Amino acid sequence: MEILTTMITPYKKDGGIDFDTAEKYVDWYYKNGLDGVFAVCQSSEIFYLSLDARVKLNHRVYTKAKELNKDFVVVSSGHVSNTFKDQIKELNAIYESGTDALILITNRLDINNEGDDVFIANAEKLMAELPADAKLGLYECPYPYKRLVTPKILDWCLSTGRFY
Repeated sequence: MEILTTMITPYKKDGGIDFDTAEKYVDWYYKNGLDGVFAVCQSSEIFYLSLDARVKLNHRVYTKAKELNKDFVVVSSGHVSNTFKDQIKELNAIYESGTDALILITNRLDINNEGDDVFIANAEKLMAELPADAKLGLYECPYPYKRLVTPKILDWCLSTGRFY
């Protein structure tokens, strides 16, 4: 069983991200026996960071993790936009900056909470725009609302062979 934690984002007094401290967090997690981190998630303040900041943060965390041990897992999210076009841009940028798995935020796949069929259709459309080798996961982020994964969605996820 792998033990991962969500990461918080450290800030400097001027409000910018303290990337050096973020790397120290990764080092501390590794030295204290964790198997990996969930970078660029709600605990990382993703809804308040620019795409550039999310990508830079993810890249620094991923690079540091792999310097420590190539098997130290980094999973990353970071897609906060409401539009499909922007979500594709966000997820591909995070993927290109380094991650072991892209974590899809469930409420971003069904913005208006319209039901499982809408969720699945949106997820299929989104997945078609992501690298075919990208491992995927789901995150029931509570902001702006908590979109739960139903048995129907879970069965669909399993059928795709893409979700880990």
